[in-house]
Amino acid sequence: HGSRAMIPDGARGADLVAAFDSPHLALNYDIGNAASYGARSGTAAEDLAAALRVAAHLHLKDLRDDGGDWVFCPVGQGAIGYGTAVPLGRIPPRLPVGIEHPIRLWRPGHGDPQRRAEVPAARTVVAAVR
Repeated sequence: HGSRAMIPDGARGADLVAAFDSPHLALNYDIGNAASYGARSGTAAEDLAAALRVAAHLHLKDLRDDGGDWVFCPVGQGAIGYGTAVPLGRIPPRLPVGIEHPIRLWRPGHGDPQRRAEVPAARTVVAAVR
């Protein structure tokens, strides 16, 4: 995680994949992880553009800072900036995109994820993903 991560952002992930020069290797780029764990040097849009060079899949999730903790929230309602800082219109139409909403997790002190004891109701999960 962070500055010691092997792949702290999309730009360095793209460089690592390119170094292998293999048609069998591509990047699964997680925009939320790059923003919250990574040591991204550019903007979210620049990092996405770099990752798209070698991406086979995009992984979207959103989170917000809540008193020094990362709290996961529905895509578009957090700090990532989907639709503004992260221009989703630049994603190639045939590139698979997955949405992750770890509604039961939180990251105290911006650290590693922890599971909440309470299991959310199915209707809460469906509403959040929708």
